[in-house]
Amino acid sequence: MLCRAAFQLRALFNWLNDMVTASDKELMNVGLYTPAEAAFYARVHTSTMTRWVHGNRIGKPVLRAQRKDDPDKTVTFLDFVQALAIRAIRRDYKMPLEKIRKAVTHMRDRYGIPYPFAMRGHKTYFFGNEIHIELAGAPDTKRRLVQVSGSGKDQLAFREIAELYMEQLEFTAKGLAASYRAYEHGGLEIIMDPTRRLGQPFIKSCHYGVQVLMDAYRAEGGVNAAALAYGVQPKEIELAIRWSDYLAGSTAA
Repeated sequence: MLCRAAFQLRALFNWLNDMVTASDKELMNVGLYTPAEAAFYARVHTSTMTRWVHGNRIGKPVLRAQRKDDPDKTVTFLDFVQALAIRAIRRDYKMPLEKIRKAVTHMRDRYGIPYPFAMRGHKTYFFGNEIHIELAGAPDTKRRLVQVSGSGKDQLAFREIAELYMEQLEFTAKGLAASYRAYEHGGLEIIMDPTRRLGQPFIKSCHYGVQVLMDAYRAEGGVNAAALAYGVQPKEIELAIRWSDYLAGSTAA
């Protein structure tokens, strides 16, 4: 009976796998979020996230969405990472969206960099009132900075400024952002990885999704009871609670 059940289960799995198209499998590795989810994780308004990635009635998109012309306006992991960089530029340097948009377009069209805020090597900097990018691997630049916004586009600049945003990212061998360290406390980390859980945040030490542990906390009525029910440490439940409270606070942009 057990062998027969195992055979039936394997046959069902194979059938389901065959039903998933190649494009569906590809999407499983890009990380997909609704605009509301992406906005929540980035601590911005949903309308802001939608405008930055897809555009809306208020203005044109700042980025070129990975899933361009998607009627559902879904946000991929790379879109999300770039939105985090835009949030940092807007919050810390008050740069107009139009200037960021022109810089992103220039980097894509002039230098062939499709995801300038989500790539290792092509690091983005802010100097004076303009955006600069370090063109890794370009022999004529010798890893100096090139201005990509304002009237001085394509002019080389001195490398005397600090990198804006990359410290929380891990990268693939091709240099694209592969995972994002969304939160850390007490030696524990919450990770977002497009190849795992469709990009939904999970706690690195126990591999449980944050939402799963939050649901357990509410269902079990306390930290210790939830930890016992799922075989995790109380501090892992507490990390999920702490991050959820952080996200529920005031938006950053």
